[in-house]
Amino acid sequence: MAINYTQLFTSLGKIVKQYNDFSTQAAAMVAGRNAILAALQAETPPGSQALTQEGLATAFEGYRDGYRSSRESVSGWATKRLQDRATILNSLGLSTNQMAAVLPYLFAQMVIDSQTINRSTVTLGAMSANLNTPLNAQAGNGTVLTTRRLDTSAPGSDFMPIRNYVGVSTELTVVSDLVTATCSADSFTGSQPEGGETFTVQGNSAYQRHDPRVSETGSGSLSTVPAAHASTLLNNGDFENWTVPDTPDGWELSASLIPGTTIYQGGEVDAYHGLSGCSLKGDNTNSMILRQSPTQPLTGGKMYCISIHIKADPAIVSGTVTIQFTGTGYVAVGQEKITISSGALPTAWTLYNFFAVMPTKVPDDLALVLLWGSATAGKFLHYDDVCITPVTYAGGMGIVPVRGSLPFIRNDSYRWSVANAEGVFQSFFRQVYGMQLPSSATPSIADTLAG
Repeated sequence: MAINYTQLFTSLGKIVKQYNDFSTQAAAMVAGRNAILAALQAETPPGSQALTQEGLATAFEGYRDGYRSSRESVSGWATKRLQDRATILNSLGLSTNQMAAVLPYLFAQMVIDSQTINRSTVTLGAMSANLNTPLNAQAGNGTVLTTRRLDTSAPGSDFMPIRNYVGVSTELTVVSDLVTATCSADSFTGSQPEGGETFTVQGNSAYQRHDPRVSETGSGSLSTVPAAHASTLLNNGDFENWTVPDTPDGWELSASLIPGTTIYQGGEVDAYHGLSGCSLKGDNTNSMILRQSPTQPLTGGKMYCISIHIKADPAIVSGTVTIQFTGTGYVAVGQEKITISSGALPTAWTLYNFFAVMPTKVPDDLALVLLWGSATAGKFLHYDDVCITPVTYAGGMGIVPVRGSLPFIRNDSYRWSVANAEGVFQSFFRQVYGMQLPSSATPSIADTLAG
């Protein structure tokens, strides 16, 4: 028997409404506490204010804890509804009523049945760098890349993994937060190799699950995240090794790349990081391709971050740069590759990146390709510090620190804002179950069912 979504979300809606009403009542209770405090301060002499206010704050904290307990309790009926054998479990083909199984199956079934709830919209703000680091020559000049796209792994310690999350935009962050990633172990004061630094990720203070202060809670302590080059899946992506002159170790070259003629080992002047980079010289005729398979097979359903620094001569009038994965049956969609037209090539070192989630069956011949189309003769294009790294998720988002020309040092910090304009049902499933359901801006299941 098919799931009757109208019946399901009508009953869930009554529970969600009560869950949210407890939060509204808790906010009114706080307003009442503030009014009492203001009255006591205004109407009692300073010497007796401490006595008249004694125990007030503690009492109201207890009242708020009561609302948290009430929210937790009423959410239990949503769980019971979702565990109903006749209308849910049998329809999903499940013998177990464990929510770790019910919720992923419900997500998958909603996709099959083209059922959606109102979408939550997450915005990740621009990155602010080096907030806590003294201004000195050793401060790292890297950055932290973030992505809203999910993969099959859990999007953080408070969330469950859902196979159908692949490529879906996150709706799992808190309502509002400032998140900071701080280098906690480096190659100068710690035991990490250069490029293998670790970062501690922290949001604003977090309250307990079901706390009524939904719009006020932060993400709290999120995770420890490795820098991208700690686990790069390329050999000689930094172009430091050239056993054969003008031939970078680990890379396959197209016939158009002739060592000493159209490809060179760039010295420090033509390197972004380290002592050398890779320099290509346009010949106005041929596409120039560097290709490399990852050093170990990529995992199906996993998200990877590909980053590269690029610089070019001025006045290049032909030759588009394309960087993407290729392989039998693999198709790189628009957001899963880098494309730079000749007129947009940067004349100063610039970081480019894309995030790519692997298909369930990863091609055996998957490779990263750096292609420069037939380019203006005599003009140079420079590559450096290419990296493929698996994405680490925390707080419902992907986080990847990427080094600059200088190494990260301890206490280098990077901060960004998080905002989540939540749908009513989606907010409930995030808070209670740590997951999101299929969603749309024009949902088949309206939030008004929880009104």
